[in-house]
Amino acid sequence: MLFWLAAAAVLSAQGGAAPAGVATDPIRCWWKTDRSTVHVGERFTITLTCSVVETADVRVLADHSRLDPTAIQLPPFDVVDGERQADIVAGPRRLFQYEYSLRIIAEDLFGRFVAVPPFDVPYRVQSDVQGTGTVESLEQVYRLPALPMHVTAQVSLAQSTDIRDAPAETFEVIERRRFRGNVAFGLAALLFSACLGSLAVAAGGVVRRYRSPSASAAKVLSDGQVIRAALGELEEIRRQTQFGGWEGAAVSRALAAVRVGLAVAVKRHPTQTILDEDAPAGEGTLVVRSGRWRPKRLMVSATITEETLGPAFETEGRTSVLLDDLRGALAVFTAARYGRREPARDDLDRALSDAIGQLERLRAEYSLPSQAADVAGRFLGRRRARA
Repeated sequence: MLFWLAAAAVLSAQGGAAPAGVATDPIRCWWKTDRSTVHVGERFTITLTCSVVETADVRVLADHSRLDPTAIQLPPFDVVDGERQADIVAGPRRLFQYEYSLRIIAEDLFGRFVAVPPFDVPYRVQSDVQGTGTVESLEQVYRLPALPMHVTAQVSLAQSTDIRDAPAETFEVIERRRFRGNVAFGLAALLFSACLGSLAVAAGGVVRRYRSPSASAAKVLSDGQVIRAALGELEEIRRQTQFGGWEGAAVSRALAAVRVGLAVAVKRHPTQTILDEDAPAGEGTLVVRSGRWRPKRLMVSATITEETLGPAFETEGRTSVLLDDLRGALAVFTAARYGRREPARDDLDRALSDAIGQLERLRAEYSLPSQAADVAGRFLGRRRARA
C-alpha cells in the first residue's frame, strides 16, 4: 500500500501537478519599479518579491542562481547592479526579495514606452512522502508579466502627470523603520519612567510638607551654619562701627548674634523660623539666608540671659575662657541695650572683639575636620572600653 502511494506521489510530481499539502499557489511573485518614467541612461530600481510555501512537509525551492544580479538579463535594459535582501518567514510562507538597478541607453527610444520583458522564475516543489523520503518535482516556472516604462529625454508639463515616483518599500527599508520605531519606543518609555520618578519625588515632598507639624519652625541650619552666620553679623557690625559709632540698631544686632552664638556653645539650639520675603523680623533676632537654588529667609533667635546660664557653665564641657568671654560680651551688650547708663565705646569694642574671637574658636570646633576627628575619637574610645 505504501509503495503505491509513493509511486502515485512521484508520478504526480513528474506530471507537473502540485504535491499533497501544497496550496493552489505554491509560489507567487510580483515586481515593481520606483518610477514609471526614466531618462535615457538614468538608473532606476526594479524590485522582485516572491512568496513561496515552506512547511515541514512541503518546500518550494526557487533557483536563485538565475535570479542573481550577475546572471539575470532584461533586454533592452542593462542590469547594472543588484542585491538580495534578507528573507522573511511569515507562517507557512517564506518571502525573498531582489533589487536590481537598471538603465537603458538608446537613441531611438525618446518618448516611447519600452517594456521590461516578461521574466520566468524557475522553481521546484520538494515534499516529504512517508516511507519513501523526499520527492522533488520537475522544474516549473512562474512567469512575471512585462512591465512598461516610459523613456524620455526631458519631462514636459503635459507629461508630468504620468510620473509615479512611489518610494520602494523593500525589506531593508521595513527593517530599518522597525528598528527606528523600537529605539524611539524605548526612549519614550525611559523618558516616561523618568517623568514618573520626578512626579513621585515631587509628590513625596508635598506630602512631607503638609504632614510636618510646623513647617515654619523646622530646623534648616546646622549649628555650624548658625555660628558662621552669627560671626558674619558681628564682623559686619565691627566694620560699620569703626567709623559710624555705636547706635541702637548696632547694639541690638550685636546682642542677638552673641545670644545665638552663646546658645550654640551651651548646646541650647536656637529657634529657627522661616519668614516670607516681605515679613518683618522680630527685635533681637538674627536674619539669615540659606540655600542656593531655593533660598530661604530664616529668623534665628535665642532666649539666653545671664540668669539662665548658671548651670550650663559646669555641665557643657566648654572652656571657661570661651564661655566667660561670651558671657561678658552678653552682659555688656545687654546693659547697653536695656540699661540706663550707656557703656563706654571702648567697652563695647572690647566686648565685640572678645565675642568674635570666641566664635571663631567655636566655628573651628564645628568644622568638618574637627567633627571627623571627634567621631573617630569617640569610636576609638568605645573600642578601648569594650576591650
